[in-house]
Amino acid sequence: MRRILTGAAAAALLGAAWLALNASGQSTVNGPQPAAGAMAIAKGPGFAVSRAAMINATGSIDAVSDATLTDCVHVDGTGSPCAPAGTVNRGAGYASSRAAVINSLGLIDGAAGTTTWCLHVDGTSTGICVERGAGFAVTRAAIINASGGLDGAAGSPSDCMHVDGSSGACPGGGSSPNFSDDETPAQVDALNYTLAHTPSPAASLQVFVNGLRAERGVDYTITGGSNNTVTFVAYWSALLTAPLAAGTILVVHYRY
Repeated sequence: MRRILTGAAAAALLGAAWLALNASGQSTVNGPQPAAGAMAIAKGPGFAVSRAAMINATGSIDAVSDATLTDCVHVDGTGSPCAPAGTVNRGAGYASSRAAVINSLGLIDGAAGTTTWCLHVDGTSTGICVERGAGFAVTRAAIINASGGLDGAAGSPSDCMHVDGSSGACPGGGSSPNFSDDETPAQVDALNYTLAHTPSPAASLQVFVNGLRAERGVDYTITGGSNNTVTFVAYWSALLTAPLAAGTILVVHYRY
């Protein structure tokens, strides 16, 4: 059955933001009778026949006036040229020679801001931009140069970065130190013993005789071409003999 409804009755039936008006200024719909007691909606100042209708800010019916007969009407009541299949309509903020952002209505606007601003992934733009510096390089650690730009860190791939952006060899040659614990050094004679490795740093060496720690520079020195020979001072000869007496325990701990 074909019904001719007017104003609010049509709006209550459709529940939509715009209606089609015929040449008589009436909305035409196909369907059941509107609810009894429906309130009429007044014509707005922009009412016009043979135009798509939209509900204005005061609740009255206006015709969509900001579009041509071939334009499309959007859910907010505005009109603009229809986009071809697979394309997007321009938004109110559309501008040429600008970066494009998709607004909340799914339309294309031009990005706000000056030409020196940066565009973020959420469509906003700010004047805080980080640019590539002259030393910019991919697959490198990034440092902020004196001009505020990003450079790639200099140095070999095995180097370590410092807080000032410089680089250099990592402590220990870029690898973790090794430890020698409870090592029994090889006896050369009563007072000289050879370590398996050269302590690095030398201060990491700890020497114990029968559980007592000997003091470097007082009880012994490190000598030899590889700095891996422990030489005890003479007064230790009363305890250290060649070979070591039964029950005498000499052990060392160090990094290398």
